[in-house]
Amino acid sequence: MFTLAVKFLILVAMAFGVTVAPVADAGTARPVVQRARAGCSWKPVGITGGSQLHSVSAVTGSDIWAVGNANSVGKPFAIHYDGSDWKAVPMPTKGSGRIDLYDVDAFSKKNVWAVGYSTDGNGHRRTLTEHWNGTSWKIVPSANKGTGNNTLLGVAAVSGSHVWAVGYWGPTAGDEGPLIEHWDGTSWRLFPPAGLGGISRWLEDVAVVAPSNIVAVGHTPSNAHIERYDGLRWTTEVDAAMQEGSAELWAVSATSAGALWAVGDFVYQPKPVAERYTGHGWVLKPPTNIGAKPNELEGVSALSATSAFAVGNYTVSGGTRRALAERFANGSWTTFKPPNATQFDNELEAVAAISASNVWAVGYTAKNASGASRKPLIEHFLC
Repeated sequence: MFTLAVKFLILVAMAFGVTVAPVADAGTARPVVQRARAGCSWKPVGITGGSQLHSVSAVTGSDIWAVGNANSVGKPFAIHYDGSDWKAVPMPTKGSGRIDLYDVDAFSKKNVWAVGYSTDGNGHRRTLTEHWNGTSWKIVPSANKGTGNNTLLGVAAVSGSHVWAVGYWGPTAGDEGPLIEHWDGTSWRLFPPAGLGGISRWLEDVAVVAPSNIVAVGHTPSNAHIERYDGLRWTTEVDAAMQEGSAELWAVSATSAGALWAVGDFVYQPKPVAERYTGHGWVLKPPTNIGAKPNELEGVSALSATSAFAVGNYTVSGGTRRALAERFANGSWTTFKPPNATQFDNELEAVAAISASNVWAVGYTAKNASGASRKPLIEHFLC
């Protein structure tokens, strides 16, 4: 996700022709479970309508967007927070098949992008990009590679005429390749990803560090995957999770070159992944695992090199997923168990930190044991 601080830094960098300086590494500390300080807590916030929220992004504390799907079938869903209430905002749909929006970047009051997919008449997923101009949402034509499945999972804006979106494409499951698109103010165009000799890989999220420093994260069938754009081309880089074991990265967030955070999970180990780029390399910052079953981090919001929030889920006996939130401060992670709305699966998928004491997270709660019927889950951390 794209945080508030990085928007200001990028505007300054563009105005004066400088790049954001790296933040020095604060060192690696062992994780400990801590109690939240007095007065800080996660509380659920109810809304009407919708099925599942995948992403949340803030312009300010009183201008926040969240997107997902309305009914898991053929209708996108967007809600807006104005400082008092969350309200649904109409979005155009495309086709009659399944449709979903996976990410949103609220760059400014009149410039918000949401990305995902719609389904064509042949049952193939095709990229979907929608834009908020301050008055209404409109579908903007986007690029696709080939005639098969194309899905966008992450979006991040540098400016109104400089936006990146990432995802995957592929004719068959298990044979997907990375999908990268760029908006130049006029149209979306395909951009070549880093070459990996035909190895399948998915790009799950993208973050802006500076106009010529864009980072996308995801995974191959066997490990974590990171690509970085340097102003000319995308190249791969080795991260700390790859050296620890088979991992998947689901989200990335940045406020500066040294405050770049990525989260996910280890495939064959029941523990989450959290790592930070220090300006010189990736360093693991492992959170505490809840129990002996899988813990997964799906969303992250960076505030600085020493402050970040992450959300996801942990699994309890019986296989039910419960909401999970983590806060990094003072060199370690604090683990929270936000309220769950039902006895069934509850999962947080994205987080937007306005400040260290004002944070929003979104996801879904299942209304039955099968998980087929869902409703949005919104949690607010406030001190």
